[in-house]
Amino acid sequence: RMATVYGYSPRMRFDLVVNILTAKARAEETIPIFGGDQYRPNVHVADAAQAFIDTIEAPIDDVRGEVFNVGSNEQNYQIREIGEIIGRVFPEADVDVQPEKEDERSYQVDFSKIGRVLDYEVERTIADASEEIRDALEAGEFPDWQADKYSNFRTLEDVMPV
Repeated sequence: RMATVYGYSPRMRFDLVVNILTAKARAEETIPIFGGDQYRPNVHVADAAQAFIDTIEAPIDDVRGEVFNVGSNEQNYQIREIGEIIGRVFPEADVDVQPEKEDERSYQVDFSKIGRVLDYEVERTIADASEEIRDALEAGEFPDWQADKYSNFRTLEDVMPV
């Protein structure tokens, strides 16, 4: 089970919290935080891919019938903390905490099993991803980062209207 995935990827997503806040920081010089106290577990897309590789390469007796949470305990962040990390990458952007618009969902996940069984550790941080995404945006890789194709919800809505 994946934590909330973030980071630059070939199939870019700007509907994920780290990615969208990074794009907004660059494009709008604001990092809108709705509520901020709610927790979300996070994992970089490359670290998520490494977890799949580690599982495939593990002895079958170690992984047969097992379920692993993929991420790290250190990356169980409050949304406000994510905004602050991105704010350090974009010092010109204002972190705009809007406490009255809080998303009620809040959860932390224990990732110790995957570390214990597969010796799995993440290598990338939210700051790393924010810098990667900033560089890609500045290179013009996503001139219309708000396009439907970068949002799973909007893409599905287009092909499966409600």
